[in-house]
Amino acid sequence: MIQDSPSIDEVLRELALAEELVNTFAVRAKRYWIGWGPPGAPMILAIDTWAETQLQYLQWLRAGVLEL
Repeated sequence: MIQDSPSIDEVLRELALAEELVNTFAVRAKRYWIGWGPPGAPMILAIDTWAETQLQYLQWLRAGVLEL
């Protein structure tokens, strides 16, 4: 069955959920790698870079949705 397109509000809620998931994953993953001490430092930097990239992409998507 073909569904109607989601409303802008629904899309924005999903983007907010995606941001929350990225942030939650980053916090939990960094907490894990902190337990490794100094050997975990490169992974923490990688997680920060990954999360920043994902959040920028989600902001770009949000800006596109708001232009509609």
